[in-house]
Amino acid sequence: IRLFGFDSLIELSLFEDLITVSGVGPKTAMQIMTIGESLLTKSIISGNLKAVKIKGVGTKTLEKIVLELSSKFKENPKYQSIASISEMGNEGDTLKSNESFEKDETDKLEIFEALQNLGFKVNEISESYKKIEAQKDSDQFSSQEIIKLMLQYLRNR
Repeated sequence: IRLFGFDSLIELSLFEDLITVSGVGPKTAMQIMTIGESLLTKSIISGNLKAVKIKGVGTKTLEKIVLELSSKFKENPKYQSIASISEMGNEGDTLKSNESFEKDETDKLEIFEALQNLGFKVNEISESYKKIEAQKDSDQFSSQEIIKLMLQYLRNR
């Protein structure tokens, strides 16, 4: 028996939708969800999940997910709102350009992967990332500086 826990009902809903895709089991779904719910929903709706690199998940599986879930996500206002929130800037009233959004999400993914490889859990990493992100001028930090700050936060917990 395996037990899976989620921080929100949205994450649970995403997980349940992912495991309905043939060839995607719970372990694969959890791996896919490491990129974050906003990037995942945005990528599925746009059909551009190939641009996202997920360790241990192949291109064909990602294509199958987009094929089977994109129409469901486009019709569901819950997923549309998640995708639109991911495009919002730090102030909440301005939208980022797609290019800078993708760069920011790629940087975030790299940071999360680096800390996961060091043995930290996703929820610990998310918590520390939110703390660093809340700091003034956090967008001025490089990925390396963010990792250092996150490691300090995780060490002092």
